[in-house]
Amino acid sequence: MMRSILSPAILTLSLVTLLVASVHDRVHAGEPASAYTLVRNGLLIDGTGAEPVSGGAVLMKGASIEAAGALSEIEIPSGDVRIIDAEGATITPGFIDAHVHLVSGEGDLFQFALGTDWSYKVLRAAENATNTLEAGVTTVRDLQGSPPGLKQAIREGLIPGPRIQLSVTGIGGTAGHTDFEMPSGVDVVPTLYPPGAPRPRADGPDEVRTRARQIVRAGSEVIKLWANGGLATPHDQPQYIGLSIEEMQAAARVATDYERPLAIHAEGLLGIMNAIAVKPQSIEHGFYLDKKAARAMAKAKIILVPTAVFVSQPTAGLPAYFRMKLEEARAAAREGFQHSLKAGVKIAMGTDTGYGPRHGDNLRELGVYVRWGMKPMDAIVAGTKNAAEALGWDDRIGTLEPGKLADLVIVRGNPIDDIDLLAEKSNILVVMKGGKVVKDRRASD
Repeated sequence: MMRSILSPAILTLSLVTLLVASVHDRVHAGEPASAYTLVRNGLLIDGTGAEPVSGGAVLMKGASIEAAGALSEIEIPSGDVRIIDAEGATITPGFIDAHVHLVSGEGDLFQFALGTDWSYKVLRAAENATNTLEAGVTTVRDLQGSPPGLKQAIREGLIPGPRIQLSVTGIGGTAGHTDFEMPSGVDVVPTLYPPGAPRPRADGPDEVRTRARQIVRAGSEVIKLWANGGLATPHDQPQYIGLSIEEMQAAARVATDYERPLAIHAEGLLGIMNAIAVKPQSIEHGFYLDKKAARAMAKAKIILVPTAVFVSQPTAGLPAYFRMKLEEARAAAREGFQHSLKAGVKIAMGTDTGYGPRHGDNLRELGVYVRWGMKPMDAIVAGTKNAAEALGWDDRIGTLEPGKLADLVIVRGNPIDDIDLLAEKSNILVVMKGGKVVKDRRASD
């Protein structure tokens, strides 16, 4: 029995290694061994919300940032320093997507679940990870579906991809958003989650507590709960209640005990209010937020991850149930986002890529924020500093400040003037992750 579970994983790892070894070699071949790297001659947006700095520069030593600011104010070390010229473009932190699903079908959910094996799913996830990184997203929070081996393969350099904070699966109640037992009697859940992963369905505080501990044991770095139904599933509605407050509090205690951030999917208003009572790190979606809920979120310092590009996606080609719910939620989501802005809720970028938006189109999310009333600089902060806070990793990523990891993007043009520049991958000229250049298309322009 154990052999049948492990053999697809072993086969997948071998295939991934063979397929991407040449990519890895090309990315890192010829990189100078210099301890220092200086990115200069760009408009510097450091992710803190401070005014952009003309003639900006970032000095890195190995994987960390030594200094960032005006080039004239940075002391350049003597000796060998690798120079990367931004050539008048804009320098930003690496972007962070706080809500993705790297193992996903980007199409018919049930065909992907039932019609493909896990070797294929992980190979697709490797491609999705590469597309995400090349779009300038250097870190993601994967909120269900990806195996720990994907994170490990990226960390060890077997495949290119963003840094991952992983939730192998989450927790929802019977008849809730994660209950995929169909009227035919077929349970789709085992095909949606990695082999051996804990089932997401749990009822009652005791069972939810146990499931949360199992999820931690399985390698999850964040605990995800479902307080409501959702849009992409055929058997529930966003207003339906999923887990109760008492059930979510049991999981929240485990999150505290194991020092894991807590993220709660909440779309309908009552589910949002229940989630606020539990005080998670973030609330995902929040489509039907009203003024009272927004004020309560701001007071509790809960971050909103709006997944605006998900709810704004075209409905053509979607199943009828999905299309109907999406069209109903769209206007409410925009209004809820605007309530959040007025109330002072901290907003972090999250896209729900894999359930509509394509991997690599992540930064389209920021354009939706601006069209919904956010200032361009605040949108960039949502995609950097605030998203790092949603992950609880703001001590190491999210801004271009000394001591943080050298995750950096060079963007053609000025995204403050035109936020949609970020949405086009051709405008992402250079991507650095941990001080290493993982994309450089300046010579091809």
